Formats: sequence, C-alpha cells, structure tokens
Amino acid sequence: MSSSASLQNLHRMLHLQAEDDFWRRHIQYLGLSWDATLRPNTGWDDDEHGEAWQKDGVPLDLSFIGRVIPETANLAPDGNWPHSRAGGCFLDTSIAFHIGHALPCHEPFRTESIRCHDQLKRIMDAITMGDGLPIKQGIFRSSCFAIQHHVFEKKLFHTQRTCSPRASLTQITQPSSTVEHELPWMDIQNWPTTTTQASSALQSIAATHRVRPLPVYDEDARILSPAEYELALPGALVNVLFTLRHFNHAGDGHYFVWELKKLFIIQRGPIPYASLPLPIRSKYALPQWYVFVALSHYPSSHGMNRHSNEEEDVAADVDIDFPAHVLPP
Repeated sequence: MSSSASLQNLHRMLHLQAEDDFWRRHIQYLGLSWDATLRPNTGWDDDEHGEAWQKDGVPLDLSFIGRVIPETANLAPDGNWPHSRAGGCFLDTSIAFHIGHALPCHEPFRTESIRCHDQLKRIMDAITMGDGLPIKQGIFRSSCFAIQHHVFEKKLFHTQRTCSPRASLTQITQPSSTVEHELPWMDIQNWPTTTTQASSALQSIAATHRVRPLPVYDEDARILSPAEYELALPGALVNVLFTLRHFNHAGDGHYFVWELKKLFIIQRGPIPYASLPLPIRSKYALPQWYVFVALSHYPSSHGMNRHSNEEEDVAADVDIDFPAHVLPP
C-alpha cells in the first residue's frame, strides 16, 4: 500500500472513530469543524484542579494532529544535560519539542493539522475574549504546540495503617505505585544518559526520584524506549492526546496548562539528514540525505477490505478494530 493511500485509510478511520470516542471515551478530535467541536454540554467548567475543557463535568482529552519539528527538538533521554540550552538543575531535565503543521505530503492530515491549531485557539479564546486581560502563559510558541515533558519526579510514599489482634496500630510505608517498573528501562538505574555528568547526577537522585518516560507509541501501539526517541520522533506525523486547563490568578491574566496523556506516531519522517542534531548524526553516520522513510504498512485485518462495499461495512461495525497507533486502545 502506498504512503498516500495508507494515510487516506487512516484518515477515514480516525473520522469514523471520532464520534464514538467523544461519547464513550471523552476524547475530542480537534480536526473536525467548529460546529462539531462546540458540542452541547461542552465547554469550560470548574473542577478541583481549576477550569477544564470538559463534557458533562468530565475533562476531555483533546486530540491534536501535527508534525514534530526536527530542527528544534531536544529528544535525548537526559535532555543533553548539562549542554542543553535550558541548562539548570539536573532534576529539571526535560524532553522538549514543537508540534507544527503537517507537510503537504501528509494530506489529508495537512489540512486537519491546521484546523486543529485553529480549533485549539478558539477553545482558548472562548474563555479569554472580552475581559481585556492578557494571556500570561499559553501553549503555542511561534504558532507551534510546545511540548515540554519533565523526565524525573520525586517518589511518592503513602502510609498504610494495618491492625492485627496481636499488635497495636502499625504503619507501613511503601511506594505509591504498586508497579514501579513495568519495563527494565523504566528503572531509573537503567535510564540512558549522554554525558558522564548526567550519569553521575542520575545516580545521586536514584534513591529519591523515578523516571517519567515519554508516553509515545509507535505504529504498532508499542511504547517506545528512551533510546528510540531521537530516531522515531523527528519529522513524524503524530496524534497528541492531552487535557487543557485554565487559571486566572488574582485577575492578573490567563494561564493555560496542559497534561500530556499519550502521543501516537501516525507516520515517521522523512526528514533531511542535515537537520538531525549533531550527536545523532555522529552516532548514526548514514550516507543518504533522508534517513527516515514512511512506515505505513498495515494488515488488512483492521476491517478495511473484508467486503467489496468497504464504506458501508466499516460504518456499520461500531466495534471495528481501528489501528491503535492513531487512536487509543
């Protein structure tokens, strides 16, 4: 299947699934028209964390299509510390990149990536227009969706009280999560670093902190290891799921914050070899200008070619198995 034909199929699946996702999973795809975005019972409302864009009192996960801009991406698992532009404390290490419009070769997702950008701005305008207050913190940088994911967080512990007939009330302190490390590289001891300084700093925080892997999934719905971030993400067409919240502290202005839920790769590259960061070019000394090719071959078992009347068959099957890298499982 050609790359363009594959994208056409994925685009059709995304639209077929968008309605079901909205009502059953509280996921709102921003590539639809504004009339489809501004639904009944949808809008800004208060919850315990501020004001959230939600439906029927439940915060919505917003679905945003775009392309990872390779030239500005810092995707090293340790943020290239201490040589990153941000510098600072190792505990503030983050993976940062921008989501811009898709390329013309990504059509029909190119058009919808522009619409996602416009719809997100209209959602923000719905709560800021008319009061004359400035936006102190937005989510766009140079018309791109700016993603910054902090790599480390402090371990959380809680106290569990237990009673036994032979002993008085006891306290057991244990990690807040029952599953600390699902995969070996999720252990902070195994987290890759790019410099000796970062390696030493990592060991110094291993007892008190844990890693926060980037929740990015490949074309087969497999979570990527940190060693794959720099190869898989630059130039990729992606679907970003996030929640959006708004704050207005003491009436001084508007603050928007988002929480990244998942990021699905729809199609990789291609990107020019020259635009890769120098550490990646030296690590993967490849002779060709384009080092990534579109990976868009999917089995027909997803329900697209089971009968001659494809459109009616797909539309009638509400439980169809859609590709998991475009929509959450």
